[in-house]
Amino acid sequence: MRSVQTDLIQLGGSAFLTEFGGCDDTPTCDEQLNWSLDGADQFLQSWAFWGNVLGQNRTIYRIARIYPHAIAGKPLAMQYIAAQRIFYLSYYIDPNIKQPTEIYVPSIQFPQQSYNVTVNSVLKWRVDPTNMNIILVEPNEQLVKSKEQAVIGTVDIRPTM
Repeated sequence: MRSVQTDLIQLGGSAFLTEFGGCDDTPTCDEQLNWSLDGADQFLQSWAFWGNVLGQNRTIYRIARIYPHAIAGKPLAMQYIAAQRIFYLSYYIDPNIKQPTEIYVPSIQFPQQSYNVTVNSVLKWRVDPTNMNIILVEPNEQLVKSKEQAVIGTVDIRPTM
């Protein structure tokens, strides 16, 4: 009898959180949604809400969150505190990526861009001129010229007071 060795092929792919939501407009539902979405943020996990939200503005408001469309580097941490509408993102900046980090800010949560953006000293930001709901974050000129490795960028978005 001969031995057969099987090589495992690891396919690249992403995980996806699904089959949560679909609850009513109760405080318990809010707690369940926040628990699920906060857990997804903790593990940098994408998700899809299950349920009919067409015309349900309260539900849409509850699940509308700031999130990055694209990160120009390796994400470290992300958090959205729904009760305070505060978003935080940190990531290792990859100086080889020429496109900016794109962060979506939902207008249902922040009408008329009613938010403040704070970035650390290695970053700069601007609103995308083609989509007012997108914030573009890029390394500042000093970082681009210095080519430092393992630089962490941080972004903080919160409502205007």
